[in-house]
Amino acid sequence: MLFGDVWGFVRCTFRTKPELMVAFGDRIDRALQLCTEGDLTPVLMVMMHIWSYNNQRWCTVDWDHPIVLSARCGHLPAVRLWLAQGIPAQWALSAAVKHGQAEVGSCLIAHGASPLELSPSEQQQLESLLAQPN
Repeated sequence: MLFGDVWGFVRCTFRTKPELMVAFGDRIDRALQLCTEGDLTPVLMVMMHIWSYNNQRWCTVDWDHPIVLSARCGHLPAVRLWLAQGIPAQWALSAAVKHGQAEVGSCLIAHGASPLELSPSEQQQLESLLAQPN
């Protein structure tokens, strides 16, 4: 499961820049070996360095953006890393809610995501999700 998540993340990342896979593939391979179940932080650190190195900025949200994938899968460390890079928390709130990720949803709201921007049904789902005991 973890490898599938990581591999999906890597493919998404390099979809438009395959030359980066050639340049950074060895670093990604080493980072994959450092990942533990539920924590993609080593790979994310390499990816963020790659984006910083290439001055690539994320301009729009889409359902394949790494913060959305991280929120959907409930990878809180990954979500926190993307937030630290300045990615808007709002981008991932809907995905966290739809996939029942209460802890991620709470983190995103704490970082400025507005539940009022969700659809009415997602707002209800969020209320229910946050009302559940941990």
